Amino acid sequence: MVSVLDAYERTLSESINKYGNMAVGTLMVRLQYLAALLREMVLHPNPEIQAKLCLVRHAVIQHYGRNNIPPSTLRDFIKRDVTPEQNIVYSFDSTLFNERYSNLINEEVVSNIKILDTSLAHKLQDLHWYLYVVDENYVPLIFTKPMRTTDLVLNRNITLNNKYMLVHPVLVYNRALRVRTAGEVCFILEKDKVIAAIANTKSGHFRPDPESAEIAVECISQNLDIPKDSVISIPVGVYNEDK
Repeated sequence: MVSVLDAYERTLSESINKYGNMAVGTLMVRLQYLAALLREMVLHPNPEIQAKLCLVRHAVIQHYGRNNIPPSTLRDFIKRDVTPEQNIVYSFDSTLFNERYSNLINEEVVSNIKILDTSLAHKLQDLHWYLYVVDENYVPLIFTKPMRTTDLVLNRNITLNNKYMLVHPVLVYNRALRVRTAGEVCFILEKDKVIAAIANTKSGHFRPDPESAEIAVECISQNLDIPKDSVISIPVGVYNEDK
């Protein structure tokens, strides 16, 4: 495994030198390297791997930082409700959803929206990414069509379904279009068991605060029965939109 990590480190260095630190190609390498480091850290923990893991995670967060996220054209259709426990629930406008996205709700799509738990592990693909949400009741849901890292970064919507675009509100079409957080999650498997995950909060249709990444970590670790420190969060900040 050390040789694989060394190869990723060399490839990352070459990508930075050739394309730049914030290039799309560099992000793809970093995400793959992050997953490889996380797998090694779970299976064979040591301080050196932990240090590299933290550095690569920080670099990915920087790439997804505030200055790299354009203002949302949907800001007027996303509502933020503060709950009694001082958490935030994000809701997408139902009228706009019906106008733009109700045609996406069909038998095929609905059959691929699943509650994330240990019974689903054998259907997941190692080192692939999935759309996820955590609904208002703290239930994590995923869309079970996998994406490779290259597809995730370059063209997520076409990858998910060649017939039509898929967006996060579709995952809660029958749950009042309300979530605690939303984004993309990568699963790391060993022998058909999820041993770790990487979850970001990148959703243009809900724009969750980066702090909501902790909700994703909590719910994913609990439902998959893995330690919280085996779930790496990538908090994606929201562009300054006068919350």
